[in-house]
Amino acid sequence: MKKVYITTCLILLSILLVSCGSSKPSFSHIVVKSDRQGILLDSKDSAILSTLQKIFYEKEQQPDAGPEFRFFIDITIAGDTTRWQYSVDGYIRNYEEGHSMIYQLKDVAEFNRTANIIH
Repeated sequence: MKKVYITTCLILLSILLVSCGSSKPSFSHIVVKSDRQGILLDSKDSAILSTLQKIFYEKEQQPDAGPEFRFFIDITIAGDTTRWQYSVDGYIRNYEEGHSMIYQLKDVAEFNRTANIIH
């Protein structure tokens, strides 16, 4: 009986640990810049990163969008940095992949405010 109890506890613990593994990777650094205004944000602050990360991961594909990308966003996760193009209207795409999918952020106003992006 004791062996069944221990086995059941181990199985439940394993299930709980596996379900925790689906979270999105955390940002460790972000730089927002434009050709016109220079660096708008260069931050490792956990509160800023958390806000921007939450909004970034809630983006939706917008294949027919034709935004004017005026900003670059460098996002560092686990030591690897990826560059994104960004428009003031909240459209974003991976710059390094060339003609990649365009996405739109859901909370554009909060993202722009936190990233110091002004119209």
